[in-house]
Parts: sequence; C-alpha cells; structure tokens
Amino acid sequence: MKLFKTALIGLCCICGLQVHAQFNFLHADSNIQLWYMQSKHDIGKAMGEAMRTSEFQNVLLQQSVTANDINKEDFHFIDFDRNGVEDLLFSGKIGSIPYVFIFHNTNNAYQPILYTRGVIYQANAPQAGQMLNIGIWYTACCGYYLCHNTQYVCMSNNNIAWYNTASQTLAFKGTVFPGVLLQREIPFSVNETAMLRTGPYVNNERRIGSNADWRGNGLALYPPHSTGLIYAETMDDKGDYWYFVRMNNDKGLTINSDRFKGEQEMEDTELSYYYGWIHYNDITIME
Repeated sequence: MKLFKTALIGLCCICGLQVHAQFNFLHADSNIQLWYMQSKHDIGKAMGEAMRTSEFQNVLLQQSVTANDINKEDFHFIDFDRNGVEDLLFSGKIGSIPYVFIFHNTNNAYQPILYTRGVIYQANAPQAGQMLNIGIWYTACCGYYLCHNTQYVCMSNNNIAWYNTASQTLAFKGTVFPGVLLQREIPFSVNETAMLRTGPYVNNERRIGSNADWRGNGLALYPPHSTGLIYAETMDDKGDYWYFVRMNNDKGLTINSDRFKGEQEMEDTELSYYYGWIHYNDITIME
C-alpha cells in the first residue's frame, strides 16, 4: 500500500493541473451543445406542441407553473437518433426543479421519449451514426436524501428509438465529493468488511437527517470480496488515507444499508452503485 499511496499522490499533483481538461463527473460537461441544430423551421411551433403533451402538462401542474413561465431558450432542435429528422430537447427548470425532456419527432408530432428530473452533465459527441447517450445528475432536495446519477443509452430498431437505463449511481445527501480526481479509476476489493461513509472520517454519533433518523456518517457495510473503483484519495488529520469510491453491487454480494433502503426513493437501490469514502485498511488494490 505504501508504494501505491505514493503513486496516488503523484497522480493527484498531476491531476490538479489537468482537472479542467479531463471529464469529471463532478462538473457539468458541455458536449450536449454539440447536438444543437440550426434550423429554418419554427422552434416556437415545436415548443408549443411539446408543452401541450400530457407529460409536460403534468409536470407544469406539479410545479404550479404555466407554459408562459418556461424559458424558451431551454428548447433546442436535436437529432438524438441520427435519422435525419429534427427532434426536440428541453433541459432547464420547471418551477424550481431541473428537468430533461427529449421529444421524438414522428410525422411532425413531438412526443416525449425520455423525461426525468435532473441536469445533463455528460453527452457523447455527435459522430457519424452515433446516437445521443447522456448522463443525468439529480441532486437530492425537497425532503429526499438520495442524489441520482443515471446513464441513459439510446436504442433503435426498425426506425423506432427509445432510451434504456445503462447504469444508476446514488450518493447520499451530504456526501463529501473530492475536488480533484485521479487520472484513471483504480479497481479494488474489500478485505474483511468495509464501511462506506459520507466523508473521509469516522463519526458514529453526529446526527444526519433521514427517515430512519440515523446517527453517524456510515452509509453501508460491505462484505469481503465486494468490489469498486477508486476515483480520488485524501489524508485525514491522523495521517490515514481515505479513498473516494464507487462501490459495485456484483457477484451476488449485497450491502447492509438501512439508510438507503429506508429512504424509499427508489425501488431498485440494491441494483445501483454508490459513491462514498472507504478507509485504506479495509481494501486491497486489484492491480
């Protein structure tokens, strides 16, 4: 571990100079703008039809706003499935909540093919034949405690396109995110047991609000041979190393986490990945 930690320190120093050049899931990515299309068609007409769909109307009703309150600059023509037909994207706030809508243009009728809370933080570049795949981040608010990080992949068959969820990552509200990442993710496995925590410290008393009224910053206890990826490292005031990780839920291993399950925000939390901090003594590097 000593040699590994020294290498990580070097990586962090290098990464500190390059943090703006590499993709960082902690910061917004602007690739989605490469999908915006210049068009001779009237986007106002397309927006009007899109906002009249039942899905968009339901969100307006939920947020107690009207179509007049929507920022028209949040709409853009795109071709998400690369079929040569102009579709429509909405990415902006409805009321105080960020939403993303992708409307499919079929015979000049716009119907939502994907709609969810959150902001687009990652999108692939529009290369030849490549459809729009996006990552959407939604920060917990309004009494909820789980932040959602969802990757969507566009599928197409017989000129019919749709979106599948490729992966889902969760972060508990209040989790400390590192400002600098390593240049690459490093795989690891758990030794005996490992506690995933909201920050690089141990605190079993501090109250963190949740439906279960938990104390402390422990999120989940992982059994031996659980795996994950290291994104960053830091050292606490005792000189111990902590790693910011994404835990996998693979090989039939499950986490022990009443904090996640008690939130009742998602039905499939056990199938998702989680961000948090792990003490270096609890893991073994898999390289």
